[in-house]
Amino acid sequence: RGGRRLSADQHLSASTPHPLAPRTTKGGAMAAAVVQNKENDLNAHIEPVMIYSEKDLQKEMEIVLSRLSNLDQDHWLKRLDSLRTIQALVKGGAAEFDNFVPMLKELKGPLGEAVGDLRSTLVKEACAAVECLSIALGDTFAAVAESFFPILYKQLPIKIQVVYEAASQCLVTILRHTRGGKVLTRVLEGCKSNQAIVRCRSMEGLVLCMRGWNVADLERHCDNIERAVLALLKDREQDARKAARDGLVCFAQLWESRGKSIVSTLDAATQKLLLQAE
Repeated sequence: RGGRRLSADQHLSASTPHPLAPRTTKGGAMAAAVVQNKENDLNAHIEPVMIYSEKDLQKEMEIVLSRLSNLDQDHWLKRLDSLRTIQALVKGGAAEFDNFVPMLKELKGPLGEAVGDLRSTLVKEACAAVECLSIALGDTFAAVAESFFPILYKQLPIKIQVVYEAASQCLVTILRHTRGGKVLTRVLEGCKSNQAIVRCRSMEGLVLCMRGWNVADLERHCDNIERAVLALLKDREQDARKAARDGLVCFAQLWESRGKSIVSTLDAATQKLLLQAE
């Protein structure tokens, strides 16, 4: 079949571990299993739509774009259906076609509108669609994925549990499957947020990056990572400080001499908490 490309998984040999696989120290195995189970259940309610040509894919995507772009109040159920169609197309192999990613860029705006919507049902399905795309496309999705971070950050403080959980899980899934400099920059921006919950989730995301990404993907951002960790070690929120201590442990594992230098400047109480984090 013409016009197909290899998926991210096909480019990796069976003996090569996934570059974003989290480490399994200090309860990490359980945490990884919980996240993996959520990912496995992500699209369980979606039946795949099989695509056999680029032409067929283009027609399907044009319909999705048209419906998802209509923000009329009485049109939201069709937008919901379009989000499910995106997932169904991916499950049917759409991501393997060369024209999928270029067409996906046109969906970035309407998909972002759905992620930031006020309806929890729509937000949950939009986040599921973003996660589905991240898992299927891997690093290829980075240029699109980074645009969703500010929208997801705005949803974290929302006092609706469904919205908060969907946004949190979406951030985790992206960081596990999609690497990129712009993605990491968005995480570092979140560490400076005025919202405590955003700072905390962003530092936890930074920990995911340091545990799972290749060091080469992080090296250029080392100074900014260090600044983010140092800033949140002094954060007024306890959860943010705890996340920063985990971040410093990871930082010291990647850049040992710099990590030791930071630890030597900390007070005895913080150093003791760091030992517990290890």
